[in-house]
Amino acid sequence: MTLETLIGRFERAARHKDRPFTQRVAADALTPGIIHPEVLEQQTWWIDILGTPWRIHEPGISTPHLINVLMFLREQSGELQALGEGETASHYYPSPCEWPESTPLFRELQAELEDRSL
Repeated sequence: MTLETLIGRFERAARHKDRPFTQRVAADALTPGIIHPEVLEQQTWWIDILGTPWRIHEPGISTPHLINVLMFLREQSGELQALGEGETASHYYPSPCEWPESTPLFRELQAELEDRSL
């Protein structure tokens, strides 16, 4: 990714910051470098560190990428749980160890990985 592309992502994110999550995804207007709490409570998109939206069920997200995302969610579960609960979580997660598997995003990523393994 070029510097110009990255700057463009920041500019789009700033212009669309007050829009709902799904509209920001559609406009490719998510701020690079942060985890968006809304991504944890849905089942369609993974947003990478550069702010790029990846549709979970499309071939564009590779199997190794899926595995890396699942590992990241497990490794960062404490921090991500606090982020999710502070912003959008509607469920009580008993512990950081159990938390990732209880999110809609994790369950959908896991199901996609299992479907590809068949």
